[in-house]
Amino acid sequence: MSTTTTIVCPATVTYTGLPQTPCTASVTGTGLSQTLVVRYFRDNTDAGVVVAKARFAGNQTYRPSQAFQRFVITKATSTTTVTCKPTTYTGSPLTPCWAKITGAGWLRLFRTPTYKKNINAGILTASASYKYRGDRNHTGSMATTKFTIAKATSTTTVTCTKPTYTGSPLKPCSVTVTGAGGLNLTRTPTYKNNTHAGYLTASASYTYKGDRNHTGSTATTRFTILKATSTTTVTCPLTSVMYTGLPLKPCTAMVTGAKLNLPKTPNYKNNIVVGTATASYTYPGDSNHWGSTGSATFAIGQAPSVTTIICTTPTYTGSPLTPCTATVTGAHLNLNKTASLVYATNTNAGVMTASASYTYPGDLNHTGSTQTAMFTINQATSTTTVICPATIPHTGSPLTPCTATVTGANLNLNVTASLIYANNTNVGSNTASASYTYAGDLNHIGSTDTTFFSIT
Repeated sequence: MSTTTTIVCPATVTYTGLPQTPCTASVTGTGLSQTLVVRYFRDNTDAGVVVAKARFAGNQTYRPSQAFQRFVITKATSTTTVTCKPTTYTGSPLTPCWAKITGAGWLRLFRTPTYKKNINAGILTASASYKYRGDRNHTGSMATTKFTIAKATSTTTVTCTKPTYTGSPLKPCSVTVTGAGGLNLTRTPTYKNNTHAGYLTASASYTYKGDRNHTGSTATTRFTILKATSTTTVTCPLTSVMYTGLPLKPCTAMVTGAKLNLPKTPNYKNNIVVGTATASYTYPGDSNHWGSTGSATFAIGQAPSVTTIICTTPTYTGSPLTPCTATVTGAHLNLNKTASLVYATNTNAGVMTASASYTYPGDLNHTGSTQTAMFTINQATSTTTVICPATIPHTGSPLTPCTATVTGANLNLNVTASLIYANNTNVGSNTASASYTYAGDLNHIGSTDTTFFSIT
């Protein structure tokens, strides 16, 4: 008996990655109805045309029969997903995303997307996209995702040296602003307390406001302003200062430095007696300057001495005469040197022929001095004395009964032989006379005397 094999298949099925068996088959005949096993030819897994076949082998009763049927496995859809992780600006193109393609039949692919505007920071301004063209079993798909590039942090660094106080505002600092993408800016900081010396009391700061790709940042650095040096200069006369007996203070001191100009009074050592004196001053320093010291020497020279001799006018005595007084005066000096006077030709009378002199040899603080004074020794008076008897008898011859002497300072002369008589022969009452005149000498002034006597 004849049979009929029938296969029933859908026109299309969708790819699943598994072998597709959507068909059913049966054989029929007179008194026969049986389900048959469907066999598939070609690939019944991948998309494409598939042929299904069913065959009835037949038996003693029924003849064999077979049937063929085609159906199509259509491509499954694919799904492309682009996923991005958070990212921060670096200055270079950023690729923080990946594309994932999924689909039936264990389709699971990872691909690298293409990017747009993926350098600069921005909120959802960058995009990553991928287009999957499909494959044998899947249709293509596409996805685009926008993503945010966060601003990179910026770093503001203030670097300072240690300047020295000058009295003016100091600006020893520099600012650099750095960040991703080659950010490297040089800026000028603002300062506080940047004039006076102090340990970490001055500060420099800068605030960077940020830019399209960087957040702002700020930095403040304290720095030390070192004390400036001071210079103490003591100035003394180059020539010697004359001794006065009192402390001498001829020097000046000046302390100089940055914004510093102070006159000071120095301290002295050995500044009274002749020699080398020292003047010095030590500046203790202040909030902006270190201390300093300075010294200088000066010479104290001898003061002059003055020797003064004062003489009176003595009268000849026959002995050496010392009518002078001597004093030596000077700075803080008043000496009586009368006892040390040296006399010359001081015995005989004469006009300015005698002298008194003294030489002061000087001392530690005084130069020597000398003085000579001439003085006059007046002549002494002389006294002429003629002595006669009151009466003498007449003899007829000239009578010479008298004696005569001349006396004075260191003078005693018998000049009887030199008497001059008058009317000394005839009788008369006090009519005869004897006289003598002493003419004087170097040391005496002259004198005369006349004495009358009677001749009875």
